[in-house]
Amino acid sequence: MAITATLVVSFGVDEDKRHLVAELDSELNNDKANFFPGDPVYFRVWSDGEYRVRLSAGTVSKHTSNDTESLEEVITYGDVAEANVAKQIHTVDGDVVWWGNDPGQPAVGLPTKLYLSEKVIAAGKVNYTTQYDVWRWAPSAGLPDSYTIVIVVETI
Repeated sequence: MAITATLVVSFGVDEDKRHLVAELDSELNNDKANFFPGDPVYFRVWSDGEYRVRLSAGTVSKHTSNDTESLEEVITYGDVAEANVAKQIHTVDGDVVWWGNDPGQPAVGLPTKLYLSEKVIAAGKVNYTTQYDVWRWAPSAGLPDSYTIVIVVETI
């Protein structure tokens, strides 16, 4: 019998406006969402500050720290001065390629935001590098074939 691993994430910003996101690591999990009893489950955590991981069953350990991934995304500005990308920005790689209006190179602000000096209407492509930690969860001995666990990732 296979086990289904689902990572449920509640997004929020703490009082210090820090960024925190967690998701299953499709690469290390070989694009699986169903696991067999005893299989480890890997997940990624993006954070711009310190955080901790707590859980209801099994064991969790940091597998790697500060891994990077290069991403390419379309960014749009609809009469605004800021755009969002999906992951936390570690570095912007090269200049934004604009399609039409060219408002210049945006500045990195909060972890997923790119700011321009004024409101514009523009669209372009940005290449950036994101940085994250990888965690490994392993089941405890004696768990049944089907069960639910809770993993909490929170800023400290």
